[in-house]
Amino acid sequence: MTHKLAYNISLFLCKKGTIEKEDIDIYTYGFEVLMDSIIETILLLVAGAILGHVFETVFFICAFGVLRSFTGGYHASSKIVCTTMTLSTCVINLWLACIISKFTRVIKVLGVVGALVIWLCAPKAHANKPLDDTQRKQNQTISRVLCVIYVIGMLVLKHGFATIGNVLSVTLFQVAVLLLGKEDVTDEEST
Repeated sequence: MTHKLAYNISLFLCKKGTIEKEDIDIYTYGFEVLMDSIIETILLLVAGAILGHVFETVFFICAFGVLRSFTGGYHASSKIVCTTMTLSTCVINLWLACIISKFTRVIKVLGVVGALVIWLCAPKAHANKPLDDTQRKQNQTISRVLCVIYVIGMLVLKHGFATIGNVLSVTLFQVAVLLLGKEDVTDEEST
């Protein structure tokens, strides 16, 4: 659905002379990614609103998205599976971090375990996003810095912000699980 709409927008812009005919595919892809991201974000916010944790959902979207962009790991085979998995990941995060937050110590341990896995294994290349040596080192450094920031945040945030610390903990663990998921490309293929 979004592909057809993105194509129609690109075609309209081409007819208006805004973009060149040979660039239609590039713009179609860009518009499709933008629309899919907007739809996914709206679905996540609706889920957060239903669960009564909109602020935590916004925080999850930012923390998860930033860390995931540098660690790589498992990617779903279709947009529907990706959206379903992202929505499930968010709901599970909110459930663990906010609803059953009486297990904060266990949640913190999960966060530390997740941070260690990310520290040791990230980044992980993907067939659609291979990494050269420079990108690999840069992503590794950034993912490690983010791990340190997230761990400090999850340990420091208390008294009114404990759920945000829990969101960080669960996010670290979830990204680590995705990092350990099926690898689509070997290290040799990624360079």
